[in-house]
Amino acid sequence: MKAFLLVGLMASLALAGCSGGGDGGGTPTTTGGATTGPLESGKGAISGLLINDVFRPVPGGLVLIQDLGLTATSDASGQFAFVDIEPGAYLLRVQAEGHEAAPQTVDVEEGEYAEVELMARRVFSEGGRIITTEYSVFIPCAIDYVANGNVVDCTLDQSGDSFRAAFTSNYTGYANATYLVTEMKANNEDRYEVQLRSSECPEGVDGGYYAVSQFAGDYTKLVMPLGGISEQNAELSYGPNVAWENQCTIDTILFSDSQFREELQENGAPVCCGVGAHFGIKAKFVQSLFIGEPEVDIATYSVLA
Repeated sequence: MKAFLLVGLMASLALAGCSGGGDGGGTPTTTGGATTGPLESGKGAISGLLINDVFRPVPGGLVLIQDLGLTATSDASGQFAFVDIEPGAYLLRVQAEGHEAAPQTVDVEEGEYAEVELMARRVFSEGGRIITTEYSVFIPCAIDYVANGNVVDCTLDQSGDSFRAAFTSNYTGYANATYLVTEMKANNEDRYEVQLRSSECPEGVDGGYYAVSQFAGDYTKLVMPLGGISEQNAELSYGPNVAWENQCTIDTILFSDSQFREELQENGAPVCCGVGAHFGIKAKFVQSLFIGEPEVDIATYSVLA
């Protein structure tokens, strides 16, 4: 959090005291959590939710109404409330460890709860930190054309509601990232292929494959170092290989391959062959982004294994 915001919060608290003032006619109150009770005559309220940039609740965040000097602390669900305050437009500021948020204005009307959602983006120091994000895929029925990098849904449902063979993640905002570890755990042992490849890239940046894992079983782990490619990619001679420079969004794609093609790989041939139908594939993915130098052993680090 920037220093000026912390100073501003402390100064406002010193001026306003713990419970604030308002314009007379009753003392405004604050609370954590959702509030839906009756309000004093002529007063309004704010019912808020504090979330981070991946839409998860931020507990223990200090929310300040700058105009009144009132504060509330977000609860375990990220909820907070201010009740019985004078109608008007108010500026909200947030202080939460490891997060930063832009000021946001909310309009309070008499007799109503103004609902507001505040987003506090995660920020990281140069020291070792880890962000873990979970995704899931579900393939009710798929036919794999692995040579061309396609997954065709047998049900012809391309809505994404029931057929999710891939997901896109964005780590371009983290300049001090060092490693991205991707893990997959499937519901059944089979012969799978997981690909991580560039998606949307800025102009002038060439995309390609960052990491590819071909394996038998139900678990795999791919390690992408910043400025390099995964060990699996190097072993497979899978191309076009490109170093992960954290400039493009990343598509992570799951294939289920009916023929593992080991004999072809031994001869140095590119992936080909292997067409088969697969049913009821469910898999959980966890991507762990390392900020700064890792404080754990990357080789043994795991969330899903």
